[in-house]
Amino acid sequence: MAWVGSLILAGAFLWLAQQSSRSSDALWDMQHAACIEAAPAGNVACPERSARQQQRHHAWLMWLGGYLAAQLLFLGALQQVGRATLRLSSRHQIDLQLEQQQREATRQRLENLTTHVPGVVFELTQQPDAAIHVTYASAGALDVMGEPPWALMGRLQAITSKVHHEDLPLLEAQLLESMRQLSIWMVEFRFQHPLRGLVWLRVEATPQRHDDGSVSWYGLAVDVSHRKRIEAQVASVYEEVQVARAQTEALIDSASGTAIMVTDLGGRITRFSRSAEALLGWAADEVVDFVRPADLFEGAHQPLGDTPDVADLQQGQSTHFEGTLRRRDDRLIPARVTVTRLANMGALDQDAAYLWVMTDVSELASALQNAREAAGRLQTVTDNAPVLISQFDAQGRHVFCNRAYAEWWGIAPGVALGQTQQALFGEAAAMLAPSQGAALRGETLEQVIAPRPGRWLEIRYVPHRVASQIVGVFWVAVDVTERMQREATQKAFVSTVSHELRTPLTAINGVLGLVNGGALGTVPDEMTEMLTMAEQNGRRLAMLVNDLLDLDQLTEGKLTVRPERLSLSVALHEAVTLNQAYAETCSVRLEMVPPPHAMIRADAQRFHQVMANLISNAAKFSPAGAQVTISAEHLDRAVRISVSDQGTGIPLLFQPRVFDKFAQADSSDRRANHGSGLGLAIARELVELMGGEIGFESVDGAGTRFWFTLPRER
Repeated sequence: MAWVGSLILAGAFLWLAQQSSRSSDALWDMQHAACIEAAPAGNVACPERSARQQQRHHAWLMWLGGYLAAQLLFLGALQQVGRATLRLSSRHQIDLQLEQQQREATRQRLENLTTHVPGVVFELTQQPDAAIHVTYASAGALDVMGEPPWALMGRLQAITSKVHHEDLPLLEAQLLESMRQLSIWMVEFRFQHPLRGLVWLRVEATPQRHDDGSVSWYGLAVDVSHRKRIEAQVASVYEEVQVARAQTEALIDSASGTAIMVTDLGGRITRFSRSAEALLGWAADEVVDFVRPADLFEGAHQPLGDTPDVADLQQGQSTHFEGTLRRRDDRLIPARVTVTRLANMGALDQDAAYLWVMTDVSELASALQNAREAAGRLQTVTDNAPVLISQFDAQGRHVFCNRAYAEWWGIAPGVALGQTQQALFGEAAAMLAPSQGAALRGETLEQVIAPRPGRWLEIRYVPHRVASQIVGVFWVAVDVTERMQREATQKAFVSTVSHELRTPLTAINGVLGLVNGGALGTVPDEMTEMLTMAEQNGRRLAMLVNDLLDLDQLTEGKLTVRPERLSLSVALHEAVTLNQAYAETCSVRLEMVPPPHAMIRADAQRFHQVMANLISNAAKFSPAGAQVTISAEHLDRAVRISVSDQGTGIPLLFQPRVFDKFAQADSSDRRANHGSGLGLAIARELVELMGGEIGFESVDGAGTRFWFTLPRER
């Protein structure tokens, strides 16, 4: 800047010097011209041009000297100005630094103050005709709103965009009202926190209008979610209490056959329910404050005056007694009374000290009498029943038993009640425990067992269910000792006879076969029919003996099967071929549906024995000319083989005994179809030994289909 001033000063002096030189030159020229004009007359000597040049030179030297002096003065003044400016600049810089330090100290104090404030201290500012901006937010913004303070600076709209849409209209309306009225802005709203989701915030701010027309709000925003949750819980509990209170009052008023009243410590009735009015015939207005509980009872009980067990009750304690209530019309009502000392309610309800609940037990007494009579009749009936009957609870204790049960175990009838079988019968009870436990798990089962040496019981266990919950077991048993002994004798006899008959029968059938075959010569015609009949009956008797022996082995568990891999189609064709002759004797044709390709696992001999029993059974019970169909089908891991006939079907009453030993639908001597009744029983045992199942489907008048399954080889 100094050299610019110097140039300006130099230019100014140069211009002044030139102007002065021109003026001097013009004046000199005029004087010189005047001198020349006057010289001839006056004989005057005029100055020469050289003198003018010298004069001009002296003038320029004077201007240069003046310029230098002015330049020195300018530089000195400039130096003084520079020094003054430097002094002013330094002072201003110091003032700025002081102001900055004060501002930083003030900001630091504010931050220190707001750090411990449970919320966000903020400042909002609105300039005239401008949007509202956030101009300050404390460090609490990170916790309350999930954003650092600097991120909140700017337009308020960035924050209101996260306010719940249902709360935003109220927030904006109250903010505008605060700006117009310069009133405190106070609002609660839901805010979308980036980490905690929807939270409740409460804002309180005081507005201030400035001289420039702007408005600022200074306030605090805090998270009130916890308080809101507590308020919601309190409201919910209050509503539940109100509902429960209304329900309780409705229940008390609608309780049929029950009188409810409240008395104070002195025995004065303070409340009397509508159900009490209905039961006792008194109106509440006639009883409250005028009647004492003793006035409502007949005879023995004088409550709260002469009854120490009521007067001495502690808070929350109850007492019970039987009493007789007297109605207004003097009719007496047997009642069950419960008196409860209410908890101390303080100033809320000083008139409520005792709660009285009086229940009409007239019907209950009648019902109990009826129940006792019914129980007596049941005991009489069961005591005369030829079976053992008992009932147990879920812990295995006796609830009931009849006389036959007690006599069989050798105890008095009353001794068993409340006792377990383990406690009464010792080791014998251990044999019964597994089945008892299974019944408690919901199974209905039967068991034939000898809990005492030489004494057999056939027991049926039935779960006792109440509202689909098992609460005990019913136990019904029959003494089958005689039957077991008879069966054992029969079994021994059959086994002995079967073995003794087998050898001579084989010889007799062999001889008859040879005779009928012509080994001894031609048989006369008149003897042929008799010999043929003898041979057929011999073979039938041999089959019966074989069935008896097989059944004996099956019962003893001595018969074994040897499963092997068999072709289903080959096995079925062989079965049809082997039984074709028997079917022809019954005038029945066998028809086999082509079976699916499959390999089964079975004992070949026992498979054909099962098929022979089913096919002969179907042929025997089919009308002449009918068809017996053999078929097979795949199941998941097995093959099901079926034998269907076109007979009359199995009678419904006989169906449960189809697979029993010696079972016959027609067991009379005049039955059309002869048999031992062992074929199906043996078939069932053999199928189960080979790992399969057997069953049947029968329609009356439309025939029967017997089926059995065998494991399928993969």
